[in-house]
Amino acid sequence: MTTISLQPRNTKVGGWLILLIVLLAFGMPGAARRNIEEMNEVFAPYVDRLPSLHTALQIYGYLQWAVALLGIYCAYVLAFRKHGAVTVAKRGFIFIAVFQIAASLSIPLLALPRHASMSPQVLIGFIANTLLGPLVFLGIWYTYLVRSQRVRDTYAN
Repeated sequence: MTTISLQPRNTKVGGWLILLIVLLAFGMPGAARRNIEEMNEVFAPYVDRLPSLHTALQIYGYLQWAVALLGIYCAYVLAFRKHGAVTVAKRGFIFIAVFQIAASLSIPLLALPRHASMSPQVLIGFIANTLLGPLVFLGIWYTYLVRSQRVRDTYAN
């Protein structure tokens, strides 16, 4: 037996979806800028002693801006309800996670192993601190895109 709902479907972008779009479009570039500035500030005293750290910081910056641009693109396809928007956004989230992992690993793997005083606990703590927040953010919003009735109604073909 099927049930028929007399309530109209939510076919407009609204609710939590608006928050996601705003966070992707404006929050991710702001976070990228803040992360790059923070890493440059933290590692500024060591750049002269570790030349590879300069390269690692540049790679970190490029990957952070790649994350920001992917976030903006995901916000664009969701906000303007482009064809396959949810699929594009979910794939974008996966790429963002990969780029975030690569950015977080770039500094320890490229520059810091040459620094003898860096303990494994500090390296693990650094990686966990730079990864935990973004991956939890992406996991929550990815789950929202998969499970939300509003998302299904808004982007139904």
